[in-house]
Amino acid sequence: MSDYTPDELHEHAAVGAAMLDRAVPGWAERINLDALDMSVGEPGFYGKAADCGCILSQLYGTYNAGRVALDVDLDAGDRFGFISDFTAGYSALDAAWTKLVKART
Repeated sequence: MSDYTPDELHEHAAVGAAMLDRAVPGWAERINLDALDMSVGEPGFYGKAADCGCILSQLYGTYNAGRVALDVDLDAGDRFGFISDFTAGYSALDAAWTKLVKART
């Protein structure tokens, strides 16, 4: 992984959203944008609320469960906008996924 620009992170999230469109029809309706935090793959960890989490944790319970269900390699989550390799990237991913969810609901 490398440091991506916010535009690149949005492009990657769009690829992930297209994957979810195929794998989980209606997925966007199940996302709680108020609880969206792309830095939290395990709800309840890091002092975060139990209902707070990333796209995959909201759909599959945890980031890893979603990654496995979608057959995304451990080191490939960034290419689908599911993770970032730097802390600042998570706020850009939150914004990108929020926009993608709203476009589908």
